[in-house]
Amino acid sequence: MIEPWRETTADAWLTTHDPQGNWLYGVESSVHADYRGRGIGRALMDARWHVIAKLNLRGMVAGGALKDYHRYARRMPVDTYVRAVVRGEIFDTNLTKQIHMGFKVISIIPNYVDDPDTLGYAALITWENPNYHPERRPERVVAKRTTIRLRPGKHPKTGQSPAAHV
Repeated sequence: MIEPWRETTADAWLTTHDPQGNWLYGVESSVHADYRGRGIGRALMDARWHVIAKLNLRGMVAGGALKDYHRYARRMPVDTYVRAVVRGEIFDTNLTKQIHMGFKVISIIPNYVDDPDTLGYAALITWENPNYHPERRPERVVAKRTTIRLRPGKHPKTGQSPAAHV
């Protein structure tokens, strides 16, 4: 059984993290509407790809929230919806982007998150690192926090510069 997001992430505290693991768990993230179009989402994904490469991980596993499923739920069951998104027949705001980045849908996760748009559903998705070499895994991994400054510019209302913490 695949567990809900709150259990996987320890209520978003990520204390379940295993720094010696072989896979990066891609915690769902989003960019505030006022900051979209500045490369923040891309920078967050690039940071994930960098970690995977640097630590020689097998890849990334995540729960991809089915953000537009509520629009189709009366017409089709969730498995039909996901198959249609994978085939490109339906655009899902979240899952379609993840598929375009090379993620593969493994299964469907019910009760993953309490969200009216997804009706609780997510897709279990994986991306496999094509450059993974098990014999090159580092013996010990030490976690560190880094602040990345993104494109210059200030928020139009607050005047603050955007920054992402990874």
